[in-house]
Amino acid sequence: MIRPFLRLFLIPLIFGLIPTLSVALGNNGLWERPFDTLTVAQRREALAAINLYEEHGIEESQVLMDRQELPWRKGAYIYRSAAGWEPNNLLIYFLRQPDGKFIHLDGTSPPIHGFNKAFPPQLSNTSIGPYLWFFGFFVRGEEGPFLVVETDKDTFIPKNLEKHGGTWADGYDRLADVPAPLSCRKDADGSSYRCDAVLYYSNSMFGAGMKVLSTGIVQMQDDTPLAADIGTKIFAPITPAALGDRFKPKPPAANALEAVRPKIAADLFSALEALAEGRSFRLDTTNTPFLAGMATAMMERCAMPRNRVDRVKLGGFAASSAFGAMAGFDFSNPDLGAAIGSMGRQQTLLYSGVLVINTLGCSEGLNTLGENLVKVIAANSASGSGFVRTCRNRHNETKCTCMANVARQVIPDIAQRSYSSRLMQEVVQRNPFIGLMLVATCGMTDY
Repeated sequence: MIRPFLRLFLIPLIFGLIPTLSVALGNNGLWERPFDTLTVAQRREALAAINLYEEHGIEESQVLMDRQELPWRKGAYIYRSAAGWEPNNLLIYFLRQPDGKFIHLDGTSPPIHGFNKAFPPQLSNTSIGPYLWFFGFFVRGEEGPFLVVETDKDTFIPKNLEKHGGTWADGYDRLADVPAPLSCRKDADGSSYRCDAVLYYSNSMFGAGMKVLSTGIVQMQDDTPLAADIGTKIFAPITPAALGDRFKPKPPAANALEAVRPKIAADLFSALEALAEGRSFRLDTTNTPFLAGMATAMMERCAMPRNRVDRVKLGGFAASSAFGAMAGFDFSNPDLGAAIGSMGRQQTLLYSGVLVINTLGCSEGLNTLGENLVKVIAANSASGSGFVRTCRNRHNETKCTCMANVARQVIPDIAQRSYSSRLMQEVVQRNPFIGLMLVATCGMTDY
């Protein structure tokens, strides 16, 4: 029989730890800071101003938009839009003028210079780096952006840089050593900056000396080749035009859910239909990880539902369900095959939920799905249940409700049970990670 501690060692070897659904970003400018989801009114104003349908044939109902205040200019915002188009890494960006006009960042410098006249940049030692990254990313040459790279883990840098090949200058042992921290200092006039950076352009890297004027104009003063013939280029499209025939807007299906039906099991699709129609249903060991996968993906990829409180509620639900998927619901079974099979099934269900969101895309209807899921979770809460009533003889109601809501990942009918001190042992035997959550989240140290 495999001892419990050995099973804990085997889980990551067999399945790998459950990967995060968000992309690990590096040190590049705006992506260090969070983008904020627009309110309904802000979204309506932005969509009316940019008119993606007339320009590119993109249905407004499919468009997800968010924004971020520019680090170098308080009150000025960059807007980012994504939708169900191909390729799906295309992001379209806009700057909003004081008069409400939206300027499309199309890879040329005039939109930025025009914007800077209305919103003069307020450059400082902390904002000069993000501004220079922004300027190099959005003012492009024929081969793409002039990307400031500080490490080989930065945003948009290909993974495992070494495997793409290339040659580099003397003094470097490998390609991944070429990127270097950005260095900026004020010029003698006190209003401009001199910066030294490594830029990744096309299939090469070079050291660049640049002067950034107080007006936001960037002047290249010198460059030194550092790496050449890298086997990959930066692929970060910001305009449909740059993609040519590769750009394909995806019209919404008459019934978006029909695109999902062939990809998931019938019982999961039934849960999805009920969710779309706003009908409540009971959570169980099959639909719970599936819905948790959906919740994680809609939050990470689409920042939905828009209501922050709803996203917090979904976050707690998704976290406990991910732990359930990590070890399954039959952890202590002496039949190792059965225990591992339970883990595999739960992880498959989790990823089925992710697949649904990837298929549906960040459409307006996804916000409704998220809101309905919050209602389903609330309807399944153990608050006021028979378990909580019997548990209150030993613990307070908050702890008892928390215990039931977390433990239902492995004991779906817990709300209908009576409290017992042996319940913790049962939870740990089924899934020790859920047992740890009962201690860490609910404070159930004395049971």
